[in-house]
Amino acid sequence: MKSQDIYVLLKIVSLEHSKGSQLYNRGLSEPAGWSSDDPDVSLPEISNAPFSLRALSAHTGIGKSEVGNSLRRSEYSGLCRSPSDGGSIKVNKKALLEFLVYGLKYVFPVRPGAMVRGIPTGFFAPSLSKNLLSVSEDAWVWPDAYGSMKGQAIEPLHSKVPKGVKIDSELYTLMALTDALRLGKPREVGVATELLREKLR
Repeated sequence: MKSQDIYVLLKIVSLEHSKGSQLYNRGLSEPAGWSSDDPDVSLPEISNAPFSLRALSAHTGIGKSEVGNSLRRSEYSGLCRSPSDGGSIKVNKKALLEFLVYGLKYVFPVRPGAMVRGIPTGFFAPSLSKNLLSVSEDAWVWPDAYGSMKGQAIEPLHSKVPKGVKIDSELYTLMALTDALRLGKPREVGVATELLREKLR
């Protein structure tokens, strides 16, 4: 397994929530953690086949061949399947949730770094801030020149995550929740688990 496997699977989950309609920039016109003049917020060409390797590559920033390799790894491990009728890839949400909750922080550990400007993550993300259980800690941010918040640097699960979340608010929430699982205290992990459980039904 590689870190991009989780990123790609959560992108597919986000697409499933929108039924593949590619509703990008959903809610991102409001303050979302980065400057409005960020060039990464421009949308790639929209595909008529949003679950295709080409579309997934364009909207995650990961190369097409690597997206294909990622999906093959995930299928082998039981985290997704490709329907025999050629339909859209289906994520095994129950298995994905189990891995995120019980395995992610051990396979892809992370520790807060130096204070930098970046995009808020974990419960500091705008869509999750109402669930923040403590304000005594410094914010967690993915380092980004266009980020709107200063906080402790958190290495994103994959280097392309900051680019991908800027055009998909649902993906942003999902990726921020994975950081809450990787970094949070027990109570925060519990809240993140329940929020992810709702999103991965």
